[in-house]
Amino acid sequence: MADGPIRSDGPSASGGPSASGGSSAPGHRAQSRLKGNALNQELVERLWAAVRAASPTWLVFDVGNVLVGWEPERIYMDRFPDPADREAFFKRVDLHAMNLLGDRGELAPRVRDWARTHPDDAAPILMWRSRWSEMFAPAIPETAALMERGRAEGMRIAALTNFAADTWIEAQAKYETLRGFDVEVVSGRLGALKPEPEIYAAMEAATGASGADLWFIDDKAENVAAAKARGWGGLVFDRTFRGG
Repeated sequence: MADGPIRSDGPSASGGPSASGGSSAPGHRAQSRLKGNALNQELVERLWAAVRAASPTWLVFDVGNVLVGWEPERIYMDRFPDPADREAFFKRVDLHAMNLLGDRGELAPRVRDWARTHPDDAAPILMWRSRWSEMFAPAIPETAALMERGRAEGMRIAALTNFAADTWIEAQAKYETLRGFDVEVVSGRLGALKPEPEIYAAMEAATGASGADLWFIDDKAENVAAAKARGWGGLVFDRTFRGG
């Protein structure tokens, strides 16, 4: 399947988070979207053209589904082979809400608490942490190439991510791409999530930059909108993975 569109706009003085949010239905997202990750140079060039037009000092990257794929449903395909059953499980125990709580601190204790609250589904809930690494894959070569291009041109590189503090350590151990940031603003360390203003303010404080000096790439429109409301540049990354 061809790569999907990307949307890029310059900094905006107004605007805010989109009303949309949350995770897609597991029955649809769990189709194998991550089979192929060969570099698409045309997409790299489109991304770089958007950055070059903005001329920022800092390139700020989201992580999940921007630098590395994020597909929780894949670990439940064997346990719930019927997509309808899988979707019912996700809705019944609200794994998205559990994961967001983890993103404000550490994931492991939130998963244990959730399993105790939902004893009939405790075993598959606990899989969320025990098999977390399988959800978080593969590396996305186009954005890694964008990062290296920006660094070669003298730009500073930052991470701005909704990520639990404990799984962030695991993610950095697994992927070299996640170990070279000049600045990391991780929700689990801060206790604030995108698109809340506190996390963007933390990035501005950490970098000493603001407005158009910051350019942000994220897979969620509401997160980019919140950045643009502060005058940052940015782009919504909508890459459709090959084979999906």
